[in-house]
Amino acid sequence: MDHLVKTGDEAGVRRLVRLGTPLDALVDRRSPLMRATMANKVPMVRALLDMGATVDFTNEDGWTALHLAANHNSAAVVDMLMEAGAELEARSNTGRTPLAQACRKKQLAVAKKLLQRGANTSTRDDTGWPLLFQGARAGSLPVVRWLVEEVGADPRHKINNGKSAEKFADDHGFTDVATYLRDAVKGPRDTEEKDPGARTSSAAASKSDSKKISSVSLKKTSLACGGVPELRVRHSGAPVHPGAYNVYDTTTEPPGRVLLLSYRTFPEATGATMREGAEHDVANLVSVFEQMGYEIVVREDLTWKDTVWEIQDFSKSKRLKEVGCAIVVVSSHGGNEVSSFLTYDGKDVSVKYLHEVFIKNQSKEVKQMPKIFFFQFCRGNVEPIAHVQTDSVSDHPPENIMSFFSTTDGFVAFRHPLSGSIFLTVVCEVLAERACEDNLDDLFREVQQRYKREGLGATPEKQDLGFRKKFYFNPRPQN
Repeated sequence: MDHLVKTGDEAGVRRLVRLGTPLDALVDRRSPLMRATMANKVPMVRALLDMGATVDFTNEDGWTALHLAANHNSAAVVDMLMEAGAELEARSNTGRTPLAQACRKKQLAVAKKLLQRGANTSTRDDTGWPLLFQGARAGSLPVVRWLVEEVGADPRHKINNGKSAEKFADDHGFTDVATYLRDAVKGPRDTEEKDPGARTSSAAASKSDSKKISSVSLKKTSLACGGVPELRVRHSGAPVHPGAYNVYDTTTEPPGRVLLLSYRTFPEATGATMREGAEHDVANLVSVFEQMGYEIVVREDLTWKDTVWEIQDFSKSKRLKEVGCAIVVVSSHGGNEVSSFLTYDGKDVSVKYLHEVFIKNQSKEVKQMPKIFFFQFCRGNVEPIAHVQTDSVSDHPPENIMSFFSTTDGFVAFRHPLSGSIFLTVVCEVLAERACEDNLDDLFREVQQRYKREGLGATPEKQDLGFRKKFYFNPRPQN
């Protein structure tokens, strides 16, 4: 059962259930529903609930599936579990609710979703820690900032031992969190504006996906407000059908599947710094794609081995064959090799490899569908990206692939430590506002125009590998 759930084999699971295998049973402290939740297998979660899995079934630690959804940033699963009647205020053996767990595990997107669902923000665990202390203990500046500025947590509050969240963060070596909380008590302060137009060598950019810039230089964009605040996607009045038009078909339900690979933290041995603000990118992308009706799989801080497995699993999944398009978003530091990004353990994965996974290992359905990539990482002084196209496998020419890069060849990419990357934020804004009527080329043209109009630094770049038709996202509510 455990293996079938993790691989998404719904038919196999149903067969075992018919043979009498219980759904509410633990294997290595996890039930089938918990396993599906941890793997973010949305269709499997839905199937298990339909088969009768108990939504609030607990393990030895008192954890429910909703706790695990919070723990693993499974935002889409949170909605499904809540609709199935999951207890929002369920407490683990240590008294921690799903919202507290999300704060403790730096999962800002899920924390926001739980709050929207009505989660209690005054909750404390059995040690007496409120949410702000959970975020401070995790060293998560985005979570702490959200709790203070949007939820209304009091940075002056002290727990039973007389410690404040600021002192708590300082004791655990989270200097950025401690400094923010100290300043929050004193009041707001100005930040220094930095030039977003500098070009760096590949050596300087190899372990960095961005320069950090202040909100002063972004006052024309919503980045200054902490990501994409309360962004609402406009839905298409009537989807654009392929028909007589030279248009890719995204009238399926859902229109497409999205794989989001985000890398924020790296071991010290890699020499790569923490990517502050990456949580905002995850929250923004999940929000926008879910509002557009797309199915999104989020994976964070994966090793090289797990990254490769996830990419291959996504490209070969049965579910992908049932939708209209495949979208992959990568947010990380730039790697040491040409057009590559770093995984959690400091190894490189190249853009060329991602393309070839879809070029080589694909069914007829996946071969013919549009495959769109968004890359947020520095590219340094590397060879022109055009070389990637000519280096593709000779017996499997690339088809129906479009890639978008956060910066032109040889330039750094920019990220605000408290708001997220400029590129992905602007992409989210444009999708929300204009995907209801514009095709992909027009949308990217708008992204480039906003960069130029608002002086946001190096211009994003597009790479077309046999993308022969017009593409419309056809955003619409999820069924």
